[in-house]
Amino acid sequence: MNVDEGSRCQIRRIGTVVSIEQDLVRIEVEGKPLGVPSAKCDSRLRPGDVVAWDGGRWIVSDQR
Repeated sequence: MNVDEGSRCQIRRIGTVVSIEQDLVRIEVEGKPLGVPSAKCDSRLRPGDVVAWDGGRWIVSDQR
């Protein structure tokens, strides 16, 4: 996906899934922890996945 497609975000945010709780996904971005509502994450995420913000939700990244 092109960073500009469907997103107003100018910077592509990349993180790593740390843990998944019932309604919250914990993601580390640039060394900082984020608590993200599960509704804003792809349902296929697993701990250890590298993820990217696509402007609407966190998805598995093709970047490793």
